Amino acid sequence: METRDVIELTLTVASGIAVITGIVGAVIYGLRRGTRQEKNEVISSAAEITAFWKSQAEDYKKMNEALVAKMDAQKADYTTQIHALSKELSEIRGKFDQTEKQKLEYLSILQNRDPALTEYIKFARETTISFQAIVKSMIEDIRDIKVGVGKIIGKRAEDEKPVIS
Repeated sequence: METRDVIELTLTVASGIAVITGIVGAVIYGLRRGTRQEKNEVISSAAEITAFWKSQAEDYKKMNEALVAKMDAQKADYTTQIHALSKELSEIRGKFDQTEKQKLEYLSILQNRDPALTEYIKFARETTISFQAIVKSMIEDIRDIKVGVGKIIGKRAEDEKPVIS
């Protein structure tokens, strides 16, 4: 039950009590002052007024119950709608984030910062550096072999000197 409904019901009951109190006061006043017939008229009038306000209070209570039921139905409907909209918003947010990521990737490609190209260049640099070290080592090994072979050939050449006649 909402605050507005509680206030409305409280005002209705309070006004009914005020009217009934007024009627009772008028009846008591009339009973003290009037004749028997007047007293009967006042009593029947008070009974009619009491019945009227009692029916009014019951009508307001029924209207209030109907409003509460209607508001509960609307609340359930709104809750369903909010849930559906929240789900849709999450999907849209996911698509938006994906689009932003793709947009940044395209921007980096257009600015010659393609992530795949950057990764390839890094790999190529590392490979070139390691290849250069291997080539230097191979050149040194070839020099050592050349020197060794030269010594072997030079020693053989001295051993096999042709005899000059």
